[in-house]
This record gives sequence, structure tokens and C-alpha cells, in this order.
Amino acid sequence: VTQEKMAFWGMSSDLVLDLGDICETVSVVTVREEESFESCVVAELDQGVRLGVLEIGQGRRIKVTNHSIKGWISCKTRRRGEPLVTKVQPQLDSFLDDFNVGGDYEVMSNAMLRAAEAVHSVVISALPVGTQIKIVEIGTDNKRHAKVATPELGQEGWISLASNTGDVLVGTTMRLTICC
Repeated sequence: VTQEKMAFWGMSSDLVLDLGDICETVSVVTVREEESFESCVVAELDQGVRLGVLEIGQGRRIKVTNHSIKGWISCKTRRRGEPLVTKVQPQLDSFLDDFNVGGDYEVMSNAMLRAAEAVHSVVISALPVGTQIKIVEIGTDNKRHAKVATPELGQEGWISLASNTGDVLVGTTMRLTICC
């Protein structure tokens, strides 16, 4: 029986995936060629990868795609039913579209500057609130991630622009010039 909607246990009851939704991995997931767990492995995806939902399968299986892969994943764990993906809220996606490569922004909540886009990569430094940044690149697997340069600190690395729950971590620069 194909389900039209799939609720995630242990998360808010209104969190449902539909065909065409965007979801994000909250853990490492295995992508397979077919819905069956015996089919060939296409890829292993890290936490924080965005995927489009193409099909709702049997049980906990969903067919997904992004710019480089297409295949089947489990949306929750087998034993505990814990979510492996979360739905990206449309307002967050719209907010992220406002960030531009070359744009100047400011850290609004303490952020970790990392060596690579993956959230498990090596931490370069902690960026305190108020740190000025310039976006060098928007993430390919997740547009919540951006490669930034910190002119004041002379560092470059990856940060999250917003949390996966929609909390804003970076905003537009607010510089005030007082003239006498």
C-alpha cells in the first residue's frame, strides 16, 4: 500500500512529507537504487544534505533526488522510528534565497567556521556575534551552508546561515555611521 503522506514519530505531529517536498538529512543515510534494502547502494549522504521527495514507498522508504543523485532512502530508523530526514519549511527556503555570493553579512548567533561544507568537518574557529562575513560560495548539497570569508579575522571556511529548524544565524550587515 502506497502512503500519500508519511508522519515522523518523535517529531511534531504536523511534520509530514508529501511528493515534491524538500527534506534534509539529520543523520547519515544510505541511498539505494531501488526501494528494496537488497538493491545496490548509490551513495552515503552526510547530515545536512537537501533532497527532493519524488515518491512515497512502503513503510519508511522514500524516493529522493538532488543535483547529483537519485534513489531510495529510509526516512526513519527501523528500531526506534527516529527521523533520518526532516521537512524543510517553505519560509526557510524562501529566506535562504535572499543570500548572495559576494554579499556582506553579519553573524547573529555564535557560529562554527568549518574546513568543509559537511557539518562533521574540522572546526577552524568560533565566530562570535557581530563578526562580519562575505559569502564566497553557497553550498551545493544544502543552501543553508555557505563558504565565507571573514575580513576582520582573515579566515575562510564554511558556516550555517540558518539552523535546520529555521533559526536565523546570519543576517544583513547593520553598520551605523554617525556624522557630527
